[in-house]
Amino acid sequence: MKPVEEFSNAVSRMYEMLRQPLLMVFTSTETKEDIRKTNNAIRVFEKTQIKYSHVIGFVHTDESLWAESKLKQFGISRKRPFPQIAFSMLDSRVLSYPADQPIAKDDLMKWLDDAFVGKVQASYQKEGVVVDTQLEQLLNYTRTTTPETYVNDVFEEGMDTLVFYYSSEAVQDQQRNIAFQFNIMANAFQQLGIKTVRACSYDVNLWVYPDSIDYTLGLPLLYFYPAYKKSAPYVRYNGEGHAGTFLNWV
Repeated sequence: MKPVEEFSNAVSRMYEMLRQPLLMVFTSTETKEDIRKTNNAIRVFEKTQIKYSHVIGFVHTDESLWAESKLKQFGISRKRPFPQIAFSMLDSRVLSYPADQPIAKDDLMKWLDDAFVGKVQASYQKEGVVVDTQLEQLLNYTRTTTPETYVNDVFEEGMDTLVFYYSSEAVQDQQRNIAFQFNIMANAFQQLGIKTVRACSYDVNLWVYPDSIDYTLGLPLLYFYPAYKKSAPYVRYNGEGHAGTFLNWV
């Protein structure tokens, strides 16, 4: 394990298993100055982690890989210069490192010490966010997939599988509409007696993203796993959110 890892699904799961919060630095490499600042921020992280590595995971990630909606969940804004730092806590709070504070070892350590004793106010809090309970009803013809059933549901040989990745945390008309259309398609397969195609739904608000799913994109996401090609890269749908276009795509 590196002192400062590049963020990925695997790294996220590793620290989740270790029950360690993540200190994340979002960087940019658009210009030479951005690259210089990025390298400096990573060096600061490498020096800081010596004190906190037993309780915190230190990671870096390129902001260009993330959808705007996902950045907002970490208190990160493209309207401010990079690098920017977010502290993702185990209790779902996210603390944002002050934009006017230099990214330097002593400053960062002082801020972390304050964070651990509750002196830093959360910029984002998952608790209290309205959960879209209607989504489960809108997906009632799909197979609800969990980390325990995911491999069997998705990678069964000879079964074409579609997986609708969504978040019950987000109450959005667009997500509801697409979920409704996906459910119509799932019902159509059942009505037609098609047993070689499986439509699944997976709530990333409840469980971590599976391997090879682009966690940086906005939700919902639809992926197709062909019956006899279950290896990455997997096919992601990029079209209109209508049952008819889903069927044509499959």
